[in-house]
Amino acid sequence: MKSHRRHAQIHLPPMTGEQAYLLAAVLERAVRALWRAHGDAMADFQGRVFPDALPGEIDDSVQRAMLDRLDQRVATRASTDAERHEHDPDDADIPW
Repeated sequence: MKSHRRHAQIHLPPMTGEQAYLLAAVLERAVRALWRAHGDAMADFQGRVFPDALPGEIDDSVQRAMLDRLDQRVATRASTDAERHEHDPDDADIPW
């Protein structure tokens, strides 16, 4: 039985091989820049949350766990926002 869990998706437009290659290169440079700028803090976080992962390693299980945490935060924030708007009479005429 297949699991129908929600997961993050990035929908990309059709690209040529050259465009896809350039996008991948830019994304790899962005990842390296993030690790250079924030590597210590990111490694501390990764060590606390995913103690079995190697520093800088993001395999499928780590990625799924991170996305699950993000989904939980988004869901919590959405329900908190909904409650806040539900009880705010000033927002009654704003079409959410």
